[in-house]
Amino acid sequence: MNKILAAALALTLTAGAAWITPDDEEAPAAPPAPAYSPVGSLDALMTGHGMAFGGIREALPDKENRRRPRTLQINAELLAELANINTYWGRRDDYRNWAGELRDTALELADAVKKRDSIDEARVEAAYRKLDATCTACHEVYK
Repeated sequence: MNKILAAALALTLTAGAAWITPDDEEAPAAPPAPAYSPVGSLDALMTGHGMAFGGIREALPDKENRRRPRTLQINAELLAELANINTYWGRRDDYRNWAGELRDTALELADAVKKRDSIDEARVEAAYRKLDATCTACHEVYK
C-alpha cells in the first residue's frame, strides 16, 4: 500500500509541477501586428487634412476663447495622425518627407498648447507658419 501511495504522490507532484510557471519565465510573445496599410482614399485623407488645418486656422486668432487650447490641440493631433497615414501613401521621398514634416510640426503645435495656463504663443505661431509652408510646398508639386 505504501508503494501505491508513494507512486500516486509522485505522480501528483510531477503533474502539479508542470502547471507552475517559474517567476523568471516570460509570457509568450504576441503575434506580430499586420503591416499597416491605409484603408481610405487619398481624397478623403487630404480633405481631413484641410478640415484639421482649417480648425487650427480658425482657432488661432481667438486668444480669449477658453476652448482655444483644446481646439488647437485636438486639430493639431488629428492633423499629425492624418499626416502620419499620409507617409504610407507617398511613393516618392519628397512626398513622404513633407508628410513626416507635417506630422512632426503638428505635434509641436499640440505640445505648445498642452499647458493651458502658459501657452507659448510664439511657438504656436511658428508651428502654424511651418505647417502652412509645408502644405504649400507639397501642394505646389502634388496638387
